[in-house]
Amino acid sequence: MSELQPMNLEPILARLTPAQAQILPMLLEPMTEAEIGKRLFRSRETVHTHVRRIYATLNVRSRIELVRLVLQGVVPERNEEVAMLMPNPAFRELKPDPAGSMRA
Repeated sequence: MSELQPMNLEPILARLTPAQAQILPMLLEPMTEAEIGKRLFRSRETVHTHVRRIYATLNVRSRIELVRLVLQGVVPERNEEVAMLMPNPAFRELKPDPAGSMRA
């Protein structure tokens, strides 16, 4: 039986705010939003808001799609409507270059 290799989350984490990047690995575990909130000393509502924004930023609609994205290691193109919702102006200015990575 082959052993699972740790995934390189860097390309995905680079698209997220620091708070979202902290929550993302916990979404890959069998934890509820309330449990994540307890671990991070945040309310479930705050965690839920971060989760919604993670989904929007990564163009996924569910935790299952998020896990599939992480396992495939493919970061989808940014949705321009989502980019306008990002609180940090630096995130709005990121554009994909021909090689597929994000640049300002």
